[in-house]
Amino acid sequence: MMSENGGGTVAKKSKGEIQDLLKREVEILKDFKPYVVIVNKPKTKGLKSENGPDVNTGDLGNPVVLETDCGWVMNYYIADGKSPAYAEVGRGLNEEAFAGRMLLEEQTFMTAAEVVDFLISQGWKGFELQEGTSAMSWAIWAYLKYKKMKLGGYKAPEGSDVKFKNCWHVLESRKDYDATLQLAPTTGTMVQAADGITDDEDSSDIE
Repeated sequence: MMSENGGGTVAKKSKGEIQDLLKREVEILKDFKPYVVIVNKPKTKGLKSENGPDVNTGDLGNPVVLETDCGWVMNYYIADGKSPAYAEVGRGLNEEAFAGRMLLEEQTFMTAAEVVDFLISQGWKGFELQEGTSAMSWAIWAYLKYKKMKLGGYKAPEGSDVKFKNCWHVLESRKDYDATLQLAPTTGTMVQAADGITDDEDSSDIE
């Protein structure tokens, strides 16, 4: 559909086009506050650390609050009965995450890789995406693909294979990384990573 505008002619967007545009804009805004929730599915029996402190014992609390190299926070919930272990990761409002010179895109990718390495070190064999922002979810998928592992519950968008090849050098740089995250300075709190994750949210439906 065309309309007149100051003597010129412009194309009016359809309702569907406007909805698609708004959806893309929302995704861009959400990626400025990236987060992801990953579940140990298929559930790995008898989770046990293969490197560093074992967060699966419960001795460090539940959740165990950890901090990444970029200052992001991960809440690690241990398996409970039939419910598998899961991790919530987000940039949140931690000052350290904003103080460095690393670009947000780099932080997102490096944090995703750090988290995956850590979870593997804790015995995880299965990974499933519960929810997350687009860039963070893709970064988790890409690093798992590099590790020859899969991310259940996630379908990579078109063009991901080319993007994956283009970031191969970054993936290779993770080979000798120490996967031991640090305990966060303020434990027992929930990282306010996104509107969809709050400290009073009931996560008991993750089974």
